[in-house]
Amino acid sequence: MMKRFMMVFAALALCTGTVACDKKKAEGKKVVKGDKKAEGDKKAEGDKKAEGDKKAEGDKKTAADGKKVEGDKKAAADGKQAAVDGKKAEADKKAVAEGDKKAAAEGDKKAEAPAAKGGMGAQIVAAMASYSAGKIDAALASFADDAVFTRVGMPPMKGKAAVKADMENGRKGFPDAKMTPGTVWEVAPGVTVVEGVWSGTNSGEMMGFDGKKMAATNKKVGISLLSVFWHKDGKVTKWTQYTDMMAMMQQLGTLSEKEAGPVPALAKPAEKMNHIKGEPNAKAVELAKKYLNAKPEDMKGMIAADAKFHGPMGPMNAEAVMKMWGEYMKGFPDAKASHEGVWAVGDWMVELVNWKGTHKGDFMGMKATNKPIDTHHAVVTQWKDGKLVANWSFHNRAELMGQLMPRPAGDAKGEAPKAESTKDTKKDAPKKK
Repeated sequence: MMKRFMMVFAALALCTGTVACDKKKAEGKKVVKGDKKAEGDKKAEGDKKAEGDKKAEGDKKTAADGKKVEGDKKAAADGKQAAVDGKKAEADKKAVAEGDKKAAAEGDKKAEAPAAKGGMGAQIVAAMASYSAGKIDAALASFADDAVFTRVGMPPMKGKAAVKADMENGRKGFPDAKMTPGTVWEVAPGVTVVEGVWSGTNSGEMMGFDGKKMAATNKKVGISLLSVFWHKDGKVTKWTQYTDMMAMMQQLGTLSEKEAGPVPALAKPAEKMNHIKGEPNAKAVELAKKYLNAKPEDMKGMIAADAKFHGPMGPMNAEAVMKMWGEYMKGFPDAKASHEGVWAVGDWMVELVNWKGTHKGDFMGMKATNKPIDTHHAVVTQWKDGKLVANWSFHNRAELMGQLMPRPAGDAKGEAPKAESTKDTKKDAPKKK
């Protein structure tokens, strides 16, 4: 029985153990399942987290890449902008440089030609200022390449290059040479007349008019002159200068008083320049033509009692001029004058006169030579109330004396030299309006 009890107890025990076992097993399974689930959940969580982290890392990387791309784009844009800015800066720099050059050029131009906008008269005055400053190229900027320059009584210089060489030679001898305009007359379209003074100190060696070297004398020179400029399209084509070269030689001491008379005083430059424009005065021109070859006595009633006459030898009154004129007509009784140009503006008149005749009588202590003469003069007169109140005469005494004095061997004909005429009928005739 005991054995049976034990067997029943064992069975019960076994049965109890099975349930517990099953329970444990079930619980174990449950635990295992839970553990697996937990492990799965954990793994899933881990995977999810890993995936999230991976995604986050990816997003971060994408964002970084995006930022990098954006940065690259911006950098590229900045680079382009920098390039544009660089080009602009370079362009600005160039523009500034060009502006500076232009400003400098304008400054030089203004300094050399302060009144170039005022017409050809002002342009010529500016050229004289450039010459006085030693800027020969600037002084000749308004000259045509084939321009002709003539000092009356001397051979003409043809072409701008020849004129430049003459100016440069003059400045070697007179480094401080100045041309000071006194009065500018714009007498007709294409014609401008300038009266002024050329001055300087002969402190350097130069070539003389005879082609020989001339040593410095360190003496001052001041001579009055009248220049007539013919121009077209803003360029000077012809320039004729009326001045007394004998006065210059006397002031330098190369001619004695015995040879040429008293030394003329240094001409004084004007303190203020007059610029005269206006309509041509046709009646005055006709009057000038009428009395061109009149006798001295015929002119007396047309000259004001206090009229002043200015010439190479200084100022004179009407009485002294009439006496000199009478002496001239005794020496050259067949002398005839012709106009190479005559213009009148307002109460001013400018005449270019060519005198021709024969030395048949005594003249200034010189016995008759029967030689022909051909001389050129410029005369400026001012009129008021129908009477002459002032007269300025410009001529080269050396031109006349050179034709009367004994000539070098080989020139025995005794003919007057062929002087280049200043006449230009087409240009000289005032245009009718």
